[in-house]
Amino acid sequence: MEDKRIKYYTPADYTEGSELDMLVKNIIDMTASNEKLMSIHYKNKQEQVSHNRKADYKEDKEKEKLIMDLENSNSFKQTHSIISKLKKIKNWTPEEKMQLQLIAEKNKQVSSIKKDEDVASFYASLEQFS
Repeated sequence: MEDKRIKYYTPADYTEGSELDMLVKNIIDMTASNEKLMSIHYKNKQEQVSHNRKADYKEDKEKEKLIMDLENSNSFKQTHSIISKLKKIKNWTPEEKMQLQLIAEKNKQVSSIKKDEDVASFYASLEQFS
């Protein structure tokens, strides 16, 4: 035990009910319990990953919709409304950022109000995290 090569020590008495018999049975019970707990843990991890994927998918779809809405925006009011929703999103891919920059250049509604505080701060935040 001092050399940390063994964890338990009992006399080599192999009879039913002996200290060794009880030790071996307890180790078996502990191993079975650990296996059950690990199975539950693995199942919970899978559920978490699945939940995260669904949330990511939902956010990706929302981003896609908002980008499309901004691209097709045909009023200043609509553009400001879309920008307020876009500002809540923090994780943009480089492709999405590029797409948003192109929209700011090509869509007259967006380019006309690009210096408005909300629109300017949104586009500044995109450049900040590049």
